[in-house]
Amino acid sequence: VADALLILVPRHPERSSDVARICQSKGVSFKIYSEVESLEREVQVLIVDQLGLLVYCYGIAEAAFIGGSLVDHGGHNPLEALLAGAAVVTGPRVENFRQVYDGLLECGAVQQIETDAELAQTVIDWLGDEPGRSGAVAAGRRVIERHRGAVDLTMAPLDELLPNA
Repeated sequence: VADALLILVPRHPERSSDVARICQSKGVSFKIYSEVESLEREVQVLIVDQLGLLVYCYGIAEAAFIGGSLVDHGGHNPLEALLAGAAVVTGPRVENFRQVYDGLLECGAVQQIETDAELAQTVIDWLGDEPGRSGAVAAGRRVIERHRGAVDLTMAPLDELLPNA
């Protein structure tokens, strides 16, 4: 998609300069978030170099790739992205959140890919399919809603054992 903006949010902000070097070496137009006063249409990548902004990035995203899932890092939590309204794409390595992903994959709330080429094609497809994206996000939100209250259920037996805590 020609006018799409890729927002990269490294898990460790200190890696932003490494990401910038990669963009530069590939000839990709980029800006570092903390240095941006305005964002021109020509910018292809925005690199977020500050903590605490991921939820805002999800809130403006149409689709989100949840990192750590194409490599052996075990993936990251997709729920925040779905709650913010971003359709979620993940790689196959989601061991850290297996139960969460199983439920989301089962109902079509998340698209799972195997390669970077599949990632690119899935995002392109979703950017051109608003009903499909919205349907996936809605399915994810229904899964999340069905599981609300887990903390209260977990704490109930402790409350009985420790009534004054």
